[in-house]
Amino acid sequence: MKKILLAVVACLLLSACNLEKDEKGYFLASNYCTATINGKEYIDRESYALPMLGHSPRSEWYSYYFWENNVAVDSVGMLIIHTYLEPAKGNNDPTEYWLKLYIKDFRYDEPLDGQEYTFTALSLEAPYVPLDTLARRMYREDVSLALFDVGDIGEMAYIPASGTIRFSCSDEADRTWQDNAWLDADITLRATGDTPIDFRGHLYAP
Repeated sequence: MKKILLAVVACLLLSACNLEKDEKGYFLASNYCTATINGKEYIDRESYALPMLGHSPRSEWYSYYFWENNVAVDSVGMLIIHTYLEPAKGNNDPTEYWLKLYIKDFRYDEPLDGQEYTFTALSLEAPYVPLDTLARRMYREDVSLALFDVGDIGEMAYIPASGTIRFSCSDEADRTWQDNAWLDADITLRATGDTPIDFRGHLYAP
């Protein structure tokens, strides 16, 4: 029995040697986001070794009901994409970027390939806005939102950006998000003002 267990452990170790690791030696999951932000390279790639940090990048479905002119309104459903980008290898800039994409009227029951959505940079009334307040604003103004949170500008606050996300062809391009397909997308965003951001990235995430 001990010989069998040792053989199994040896096989697992050999398999692990072939798994891709990051520069810290952690085994990596397949979901990732890479981006060029203001000319520098960033990455978010979840590690199997650090589950306590939460799953990022990731997507989730949000549906919220509220009252508008005495009528109960469904937010029509919204896809939210989360990613947390750190400097990639060779980038010595300590800046970190949190990015949340709120996609209104996401067509989750249609093939993903070719779907494209536009983000509008709306000015926000407060540094942080609750999700239900965002959903109400998006419904009223019929927009999708892209919000950055930048880690080295003092008091952290949402920075709205304009741009697009386009879902591209992948191994599961004929599947819908409703069928648990992975999201394969190119993202282009720009924020102006006191903290300008030029973002061009690629996302592959559940």
